[in-house]
Amino acid sequence: MRTRTEFCTKSWTNRGERSRNPDCVAAKSTQAIYVAILYLALRSLDGYVFTPLVQERTVNIPPALTISSQLIMGVLLGAWGLLLATPLAAAAMVLINKLYVQQDGLDTR
Repeated sequence: MRTRTEFCTKSWTNRGERSRNPDCVAAKSTQAIYVAILYLALRSLDGYVFTPLVQERTVNIPPALTISSQLIMGVLLGAWGLLLATPLAAAAMVLINKLYVQQDGLDTR
């Protein structure tokens, strides 16, 4: 007797029998759900943890500013806001640093 996994993975002479088997469809849909959950989990971890940490080290933007700018711009402008949020926040940080902090002599760099 073949198990469900063996039945779905073995190649058969009648190809139509393999694709119409309800056990194969159930196994494939369960696997698709697991893959989707794993993708969403990894994407969220990348977007909310790793990206702000890397950007904070390379551009000196605090992670809270990165996340809040992405949230605000995403709500206001949708996908374009998410794409432009971090570069605009970095440009604003550099502009504020050059105009106000270094001009007043408060920065010791």
